[in-house]
Amino acid sequence: MSHVRVTPWQDGDPVPEELLSAIQARRPNGELIGIDRVLMKSVPLATGWNGLLGRVRSEFKLDLQYLELIMLRVAQAQIESVSTDGDGMNIDELEALVKQKAVKAVYLVPTFGNPSGVTLTPARRAQLVALSKQYDFLIIEDEPYSEINFSDTRYKPLLAHAQEQGEGDNIIYTSTFSKILAPGTRVGWVIVPAWLKRAVVTLKQATDLHTSALSQALTEQYLQTGRLPAQIDRIRKAYKQKCDTLSHALNQELGEYLTFHQPKGGMFLWATFKDGRNTTEWLKNTLANGVVFVPGEFFYSDHPDHSTLRMSYVTPSEENLKEAVRRLKISLT
Repeated sequence: MSHVRVTPWQDGDPVPEELLSAIQARRPNGELIGIDRVLMKSVPLATGWNGLLGRVRSEFKLDLQYLELIMLRVAQAQIESVSTDGDGMNIDELEALVKQKAVKAVYLVPTFGNPSGVTLTPARRAQLVALSKQYDFLIIEDEPYSEINFSDTRYKPLLAHAQEQGEGDNIIYTSTFSKILAPGTRVGWVIVPAWLKRAVVTLKQATDLHTSALSQALTEQYLQTGRLPAQIDRIRKAYKQKCDTLSHALNQELGEYLTFHQPKGGMFLWATFKDGRNTTEWLKNTLANGVVFVPGEFFYSDHPDHSTLRMSYVTPSEENLKEAVRRLKISLT
């Protein structure tokens, strides 16, 4: 490995200069984001909610990831929920809610969300950013899946929309290399507004002390090879093929029993049983036949829909996906 230049502890973390520059080059839009606004992370942002909620107290949740929900409950956050459809978060519903009560933050995965797989439309993104300015709440934009895109359509991050409106001080943007490089490296980054940076740095140090210097150096060295674009392209093609295989099998074998949103990217497919079948109870049957999924109820902060489930298509082979669907159908009886 060649010599790696390390900055003198960027707010508590030793960070390779080239890694920071590479992340800056991967900025959400054409505007520069100062290196001093980029922080490294080795664990999901959710693990630091308890400290951050001293300043950010109430949460609305969309495309709620299981870990975020657990950590917010541990932090005793006041959680509200907003519905979602094929175009992402229902911003009109959100506006009706923020008119009734003070909200400190909105958390969402706007692109190929987990678990729903849906993407917030450009119009709704602009509407959400404008709403955050009007009602003075923070947006926590979690973007781990945006580059796993099955088409050439590009989705402008909320941070970019905010910058175009002359804003940006109300957006926390976070992403990771774990979905496009290697999960085990545990290297990601957060772009924070200047006024919140010190609080985020403090809670991060209390959570993980600092991001692994070795993992950062390995990531930086890989980025220097120039192989990442080809790696992302390979992931996109492979995941799209698997997603299409799963979707086709579900339509053929289970189409009369469930409906689902066709993913346009990401790692998950979200389905709903037409007959209201309780998927947590049904899981007992599928486990007996060697198939596991995540019952949808665990992704809700309130009023769970027990007929929903999340399936991931990224790890099994295409043949195993077909076999899994065949076994799911057998498990119906």
